[in-house]
Amino acid sequence: MENLFLICAIFGSTVIVLQFVLMLLGFGHEGGHDLDAGGHDLGHDYDGHDGSVLDTDTDQNIAHHQSFSNWLFGLLSVRSVITFMAFFGLAGMAARSAEWTNLQTIVVAIAVGGAAVVLMNQIFRAIFRLRADGTVRIDHAVGLPATVYLGIPGEGRGWGKIQLMLQNRTMEYEASTPLQPLPTGTQVVVTRIVGPDRVEVQAAG
Repeated sequence: MENLFLICAIFGSTVIVLQFVLMLLGFGHEGGHDLDAGGHDLGHDYDGHDGSVLDTDTDQNIAHHQSFSNWLFGLLSVRSVITFMAFFGLAGMAARSAEWTNLQTIVVAIAVGGAAVVLMNQIFRAIFRLRADGTVRIDHAVGLPATVYLGIPGEGRGWGKIQLMLQNRTMEYEASTPLQPLPTGTQVVVTRIVGPDRVEVQAAG
């Protein structure tokens, strides 16, 4: 039984440490499956031709979110098993070193492993929540003031660049305008999202 506890403790602890390291380095994040550009999470689909915004409640989006939910559930299930193994082994080893009976050892090991699963899942959920809250969503830029960084041709004939404050960050996006050209330094307002990192603007006021 001591060997079982030792194997569970070593294997589970090693995997848990690797999971934390990979998460801190940005691996295993769901963002790789979302439509994004440079870390800008999007709430819209784009047709890829004229930049018009499509319906956000399409069957494709629903299927995507369902797929991600299933993937996340599976990930947490595997993580739960690993967590249980690690703390089951550690608690079992501690109980055996205290010369508890086999029954006491197993009961304590199972109880500690179960409590660790609950606590560890809460920790990982908090980490995912913090990362999601920090994601910049370009669709939140509509209506915000901005400054032309590179001159924007008029009548939708080309792209310039703008800078604006979005979710307490200075962001830069390509921009076009259907009206008159907008030289560098012009104060503008974002009127429409036309792509993953592109917006439509018009002069402020």
